[in-house]
Amino acid sequence: MVAQTIAWALLLACLAPACAQGLSPPWWVTYDMFQAALRSDRCLNISELAPLPRTTEFRFNVSVCADASEDKLVGLATFLTVRYDFGGQLFSSKVLDSRGKAVRPIVVKDGEHAMKLAGAALQGNHYFERTAVSSPLPCIDYYWVVFKPEIVQIWVDNLADLWGNMNLLAADLFARVFRLEQFGVRATTLKFRDMALQPEAQVLQVAAAADGTAGGSASGGDRPQRSSEASHAQQPDEQQQQQQQQQQQQQQQQQQQQQQQQQQQQQQQQQQQQQPLSLQTTAGYEQQDAALVAALWQHWQEQQLLRQGLQPAAASSSRQLLAATAEAGAAATPAGSLQGSGGWRTAAKCWALRLAKRMGGDAAVLRAQRWVL
Repeated sequence: MVAQTIAWALLLACLAPACAQGLSPPWWVTYDMFQAALRSDRCLNISELAPLPRTTEFRFNVSVCADASEDKLVGLATFLTVRYDFGGQLFSSKVLDSRGKAVRPIVVKDGEHAMKLAGAALQGNHYFERTAVSSPLPCIDYYWVVFKPEIVQIWVDNLADLWGNMNLLAADLFARVFRLEQFGVRATTLKFRDMALQPEAQVLQVAAAADGTAGGSASGGDRPQRSSEASHAQQPDEQQQQQQQQQQQQQQQQQQQQQQQQQQQQQQQQQQQQQPLSLQTTAGYEQQDAALVAALWQHWQEQQLLRQGLQPAAASSSRQLLAATAEAGAAATPAGSLQGSGGWRTAAKCWALRLAKRMGGDAAVLRAQRWVL
């Protein structure tokens, strides 16, 4: 009995400091997420999270190197200048240039503008792959930031994990840190099959085989481009030099191809900006909207009659004739156009999205996309 009492007393004595210390507050967890996302970029330096004097605010700074471009500075300032309120405890961050001057964020025009800013801000980050655009409907574009399929571990003392880790996909981590969805951009993960086709995967497999491991992606945020010293020690110096030269040539060719693609994209964007919409195109959109509204009205009337057990009458009035014309045009339209490959449902979705953009701008379009799609 005495031994059990002593054991319980020792156990309570060991647990008392942990209870008195408490768990980490949420602003420290948020700071750890910023560190995990940004420390893989060698151009960035994250300061310590410290309280500001005579305030209830914690702040840290993100310093950018002198070699960074102006687009990278503006993109980082736009996405990383934050101010959160954790129940009265403020948490904020600022982006500083190489001279220590704060960089001001800019107003993002639309999703395409935000995607370009995100691509510039993430240049040099290990987890970043590229940006992309998809069109689930003929009248809507989704803007994506593509990340590598890697897991980021963050230490959190909330007892939710056996090892005290919070495990996030790189895409999920950057979606939280950069607040991508607020700017009309979505984060996604590169497919493993696409990752295996890259030259980096071959270098990683050779290194893993020489180390005696089973291969896979690099852990802990290390770059996958590494080689085994044991394999190089077995080869003559001439073969090593030839392999290094071949690798350098491949890297130079890849860089040249990327530069050419960027130049072509810039030229296409300039040409699109120089060609304004004509009056005929605008009038065509208005005619499409009128026809779509009429088709929707006709369909709703038919549904109401069918519910009452009545048969819809043939088209006789001007509104019904317009609806019949719109339906006939939709049936004759090829699959790649606005009213094809989905019938009146696709046309109705496009009309709803255009109406949302006219009434409430890009913010209304984002809300309408969740409802329509």
